[in-house]
Amino acid sequence: MNRSKAFLGKIPGSVPVFYTSALLALFTLGPRAYPAEIHWTLADSPVAVNATLNVPKGTILRIDPGVTVHVASGAGIDVSGQIIADGTADSRITFTRSGASGSWSGLKIDYGSDGTIRPSSVKFATLTHGTTLVDCNGTGNSDVLIEDCIMDSWSNLAIHWDNGANRFRVNRCRVGMNTPVSEQSHEAVNGYRSSAVVEYCIFGPRLGYNDTIDLGNAKWGGPVPTIRYNEILSGQDDGIDFDNCDGYIIGNFIHGRRPPANGPKEPACPQYPIAGGNVNGGGITGNEGSKPVLMNNIIYDCFHGIGYKNAADPTIINNTIVGCNFGVVLFQKADIPNPGLAHGTLVNNLFWSCDVPIKLSWCDTGPLSSADVENCLVPGGWTGTGNISPTTSPLVDIVNPASPTRDDFRLRACSPAIDAGFSGQVIRPCHTEDIPATDSESNARADMSSVPNTGTGTLAFVDIGAIEYTGPDECGPPQPGSFIRGEANGDGQLDVADAVRILFVLFAGFSTDCKDAVDTNDDGGMNVSDAIYLLQYLFSRGAEPPPPFLTKAQDPTPDSLDCQRT
Repeated sequence: MNRSKAFLGKIPGSVPVFYTSALLALFTLGPRAYPAEIHWTLADSPVAVNATLNVPKGTILRIDPGVTVHVASGAGIDVSGQIIADGTADSRITFTRSGASGSWSGLKIDYGSDGTIRPSSVKFATLTHGTTLVDCNGTGNSDVLIEDCIMDSWSNLAIHWDNGANRFRVNRCRVGMNTPVSEQSHEAVNGYRSSAVVEYCIFGPRLGYNDTIDLGNAKWGGPVPTIRYNEILSGQDDGIDFDNCDGYIIGNFIHGRRPPANGPKEPACPQYPIAGGNVNGGGITGNEGSKPVLMNNIIYDCFHGIGYKNAADPTIINNTIVGCNFGVVLFQKADIPNPGLAHGTLVNNLFWSCDVPIKLSWCDTGPLSSADVENCLVPGGWTGTGNISPTTSPLVDIVNPASPTRDDFRLRACSPAIDAGFSGQVIRPCHTEDIPATDSESNARADMSSVPNTGTGTLAFVDIGAIEYTGPDECGPPQPGSFIRGEANGDGQLDVADAVRILFVLFAGFSTDCKDAVDTNDDGGMNVSDAIYLLQYLFSRGAEPPPPFLTKAQDPTPDSLDCQRT
């Protein structure tokens, strides 16, 4: 045995302690046998864990930056005490399997409902080739933080929690971003009965019938989870799925969730994929009476952007949904006992380039669910207060559709979604939610003085969609253009070519960017007399055109003609 690779730490006032099976047995005899701290330093790296290491209450497992931990297949690290494994950006801690095959069982933190405060943290660590890489079974009154970690190649889950993991937080992690395609057929996050938080993470692709984040059994009145400000990349099943689960889904960017083209189809409507029990490519979804709050999310290029079924009743506020077959679909599906119709409350949502922005059944026939829709931008229109239906895009152009970014979903200048939303409270039977005071990028609401406030509520300038338009504030009436009268073709010269252009505009369907310039005689109209007037000036010593002439300026004569030149 290479003792430098199996060093566990040092009991205060004792000799160094090394990890052997006999020592592991000693750890299980009783509290007097446990060291106060197990400390793995860089000098001990790599550390070999050949059987499950139990870290009991009263003991700290401390791991220094740069340490690599090799855990035998089937073994793990089970913490009831504390773990402080804080690497740095330049010196990460690594947890991985021993050898080239198999899976270690992962890092398990189990505080149950224990009231003893003993915070744990794993920061700047890389965890790979485990069954469930991180599992938190209750936090009691202690904070458990997983931060700035990289997780790849798991055989069950990357992250799991249950049983009151209410102070469990996963922050700024990269999950599945370097997992080979052959290992992408597993869910990433699964959690129950807890108010855990997952935030500012990025999740890589998933294949098959595997949601990226799949949560359940948490209801208003008890602890509920929060999933916020994450980016979730492509997959064949759902990005975020809440089943029998309430909670908050805020500010996430989800894209590329689509079932395989040759995947199973709904028997009753074979043009659509299976709506339950198989891959169906949803951005944010839910089932079994879920009543979550969805705010400030951006969902792009999914089969259905948001889909809730079977007595679910989501509150959907200030989301942007673009390029989906169904924008929001609410429906009934007999994949649970006694399924009910779904209902949705939609406020300040922006739909664009969706085949069907809002749909109340999965198939085109069958019982219809219901939706209350207010202050939404819905192409084709929808009944409800404050809804608008523009015919031109409210958004900037997507730079690279195959690799979208949040910036691609900003409102363009003068968008009809600017200052057109509702502000105030959305009152629901189980909870009341304020319209968010900031957008998906934490920008405060901004009143564009050059845009009329067509919104409703306490502030009449909340924007529709996930990203608030913050300027430039330049949407007032266009300023009149500057021109030289008679100079119709815009080349800066006054000659016979201008008379020809006037005739082409009048009789050949040519366009003009300055009708005022065509109006050579300044009579407020465009007709053949303008060409004659100009030709007489050029060749018959006729009167010069009225101002502006010789020098470019705005038209001093009020009329219905305009000019777009500068």
